[in-house]
Amino acid sequence: MVGNLLVAVFPILALAWNVTTVSAFTLPAGVRQAGFGPGLHQAWEMFAPGPPRATEWYLLVGTLDDRQRVNLVPALASGNIARAPALTWERPEEIGSNYYGDKSWRKYLDAIARPSTTGDQRRLAAYACRTWNGHGEGRRRLTSVQLVAASEPTLPGGEAGDLAVRELERFTCS
Repeated sequence: MVGNLLVAVFPILALAWNVTTVSAFTLPAGVRQAGFGPGLHQAWEMFAPGPPRATEWYLLVGTLDDRQRVNLVPALASGNIARAPALTWERPEEIGSNYYGDKSWRKYLDAIARPSTTGDQRRLAAYACRTWNGHGEGRRRLTSVQLVAASEPTLPGGEAGDLAVRELERFTCS
């Protein structure tokens, strides 16, 4: 009986919570508090009320012993070191499954891009070094890795603005 009541009430509460994010409707304080316990608090923030103002992506810039530079993100995300393209600062055609492999890599890189996660950034760079250098007889060795956040502002009319690049971490492979 109680289970059936919860199954009926929870979706209504979740819907009401969502309505508060896009309208003037508000929930009473007691109802809001009750929604946090079971995780029913909701928000429609992907595109409303403020859509993203830039397209962002991450690069793991690997420098090889012959000074050639490659982007390690597609290679690590796909589990295929051969997929490391030569470095380009152009926005990938599709920043999704082709670039990141799956949403988990994108979420992971978003999570470790914060300044408080430098330890995680260093662990990712060390992983890139171990993975690349562990695959290879006769292969050029990876000497350093740079984790970089790139973004292009979205201008009116859908045009892209100037590229901005921000270094998050620099790591020397041993």
